[in-house]
Amino acid sequence: PHSPRGLVDFSGEGNNAGGELSLKGNFAAREIDLPYVWFHAKGMTSRGSYKVTKRKLEVPDFEAQALGGVLTGRVTMEFDGAKFRVESRAQGIQLSSLLAAVDNENFPVTTLHWNASVGVDSVTTWDHEFKHFASRGVTRWTPPADLQQGEIPVTAQMEFDYSLDDGATLLRRSEIVTPTSRLELDGRLAAKDSDLAINLEVGDLLQWDDFI
Repeated sequence: PHSPRGLVDFSGEGNNAGGELSLKGNFAAREIDLPYVWFHAKGMTSRGSYKVTKRKLEVPDFEAQALGGVLTGRVTMEFDGAKFRVESRAQGIQLSSLLAAVDNENFPVTTLHWNASVGVDSVTTWDHEFKHFASRGVTRWTPPADLQQGEIPVTAQMEFDYSLDDGATLLRRSEIVTPTSRLELDGRLAAKDSDLAINLEVGDLLQWDDFI
């Protein structure tokens, strides 16, 4: 019941011999809707080729269009336990769209009015319908080519290690810079028992007014 909604077309061929199922083919998905509290976005698409051998699904050339950018990589799923693993690289994601996807009343990040072009290199794992979700990697932000009125350009680099089960993110040697501010982060950010070293230098507090 918690699987993402969407439409998918697929074609392929398969063989079942000696109790071993093997499949291969291609798929294309569209109108993908992720309705989750901590990530809500619509209109995503994805495609790739797939093969199934020894109770394991592999998509070696996965590609998804989302949040104005492109994500490519390799997806695997073990049938026993429905264990997923994604090794991916994302490029050209709009930070404003990403912040809107994670924004909620307990995390009102759209009020920062930041925008950038976001790249992410990561390894992400989960079981079943995003249970035990975990992701680690590096994200880099560069100022976008075009800014809308009221948007603030951002440059950043962050090393992250997130665990849903722990309810925490480790941030290492991370930095977020705007034209009038610099934020340095290092440590553990969590709902409880955070241990995060923060250094914030601000030249104009008015740009933080909505967030504050």
